[in-house]
Amino acid sequence: MNQGTIKNWKRCNKTLSAYESDVESVLKHHQLLNDKGYQVLAYSGDHDMIIPYMSTLKWIRSLNLSIDDEWRPWTVNGQVAGLF
Repeated sequence: MNQGTIKNWKRCNKTLSAYESDVESVLKHHQLLNDKGYQVLAYSGDHDMIIPYMSTLKWIRSLNLSIDDEWRPWTVNGQVAGLF
């Protein structure tokens, strides 16, 4: 067995009462990591009805980041699977 291998997993607490705070935004943390030269992936899928892709575009602009490629559909077996 490799060093560091986890033999027994402990289940997380799945009750909502375990969560006492809500993070409104991680934008300042993302900016800090970006300023330090780290590459950070902030994923917001188009299936997320709370944060649509337009909000992701606003986030990218607020961090003064460039978009490497335009949004476009991606497919699986000829079917549109989402946008990236």
